[in-house]
Amino acid sequence: MVYKNAKLFMCILLNGKIPESYKRRAAMSEYILAVDIGTSNVKCMIARPDMTVLAEADSEYETLCTGAGRYEQDPELWWRHMILALQAAAAKASVRTGEIGRIAVSSQAPTMLPVDAAGRPLGNALIWMDRRSDAQCIDMGRRIGDGTVYRITGNKADPFYVYSELLWFKQNQPALYEKTRWILQANGSFTLDATHASITQCYDVLHRCWSSELLQPYGVPAELFPPVSQPVDVIGTVTQEAAAQTGLRAGTEVLAGSVDGAAAALEGGVTADGVAVEMSGTSSVLLVGSDRPHTSPNLTYMYSVVPEQHLLLGCMSTTGGVLKWYRDTFCDRADPAIYKKLDAQILAQCPEPNAPRSGIRTQRACLRGSPARRRRRRSSELPRRARPSHSWTTSPRPEPAARSCGRCARWAARSTAGSGCRSKRPSRECRSKFRRPATVRRAVCLPC
Repeated sequence: MVYKNAKLFMCILLNGKIPESYKRRAAMSEYILAVDIGTSNVKCMIARPDMTVLAEADSEYETLCTGAGRYEQDPELWWRHMILALQAAAAKASVRTGEIGRIAVSSQAPTMLPVDAAGRPLGNALIWMDRRSDAQCIDMGRRIGDGTVYRITGNKADPFYVYSELLWFKQNQPALYEKTRWILQANGSFTLDATHASITQCYDVLHRCWSSELLQPYGVPAELFPPVSQPVDVIGTVTQEAAAQTGLRAGTEVLAGSVDGAAAALEGGVTADGVAVEMSGTSSVLLVGSDRPHTSPNLTYMYSVVPEQHLLLGCMSTTGGVLKWYRDTFCDRADPAIYKKLDAQILAQCPEPNAPRSGIRTQRACLRGSPARRRRRRSSELPRRARPSHSWTTSPRPEPAARSCGRCARWAARSTAGSGCRSKRPSRECRSKFRRPATVRRAVCLPC
């Protein structure tokens, strides 16, 4: 099991396919900052170039639910909480933020964030949980064809992806759409990495270009999307304005980054065909690596961080989200150790199989019961050879009676030993007296 964390994307620096010149440049930097902009919080980790982790920290923010199936996030919160997490991690590591020489960012995906020419957000970001664009997906199937969408993108039309959300934005907020210059992801700044591009649902994953076959029917220009870079490409540097707010050194190199799931797959060792790993966060995802672009209508296709590798994803949307709901509803949300306390309560009731026994029986032992209880249970069950074949029961066997029907009379002698009517065609009198008792899994003839 792999947990989404800021350290995920740092593993890119360990990939053997990265040019040696890049590794030499990384070695010149004293510290590396890894950032993960997740669905629930921002995580920051500081490490040395040899991947020795010095410290990590996170800062949680809220997801806005503006209606049934409508989920948004304020992009300003991403930035503000990134600064808080960075400062906390730097304090733990006893490192000045100005000593950081390289930054890599992974993020939740897909996300539809429209910005103007100056990079100012034109509204909240529609995140992967948002389902408001169902009608646009149906219209894509009618106008373009479900088979065409699947053939070009490797995925069937779904509100999960960026393109249907962009069509909803164009149709429902045309004034803001006219001001839009870029459609960005949570980790992008006028750039887009290849892993994010592969799940926009308007990118041709085989030819690695924007699909005019998907964009032209709706009049969406490909220029709305930034240039596509590889995850390890240096796409820019920290600006003077960002340096003033974060304490980072202006000019610090920033990598393109990737989808958090693709980074998790790399950390989990999914670098070869057939290797799989499970990632848990707000959602859980099973990621399977492949040397060829395999697709399935019931799964999600995505590029891998590793060049010429592909990923197939099985997504479960609300695993960690349910735990967070339980915390917010029944627990003290302000307690920073609440998850550890919940873990302790669970393990106290159902210890792990290999945990040392401390007066508490394991779950399996509790189900088995004591040896004396098991002997009593075995002695009360009917013998195997005397099991009836014409009915089943679910309640305790009644006390045997002295009389029995004509067809099961030959079993009356065994009734005191717990036998019942085994006749495949019992008499009407016997049949009318059958009932469905709750513990023994066989029917018993009441007279017997």
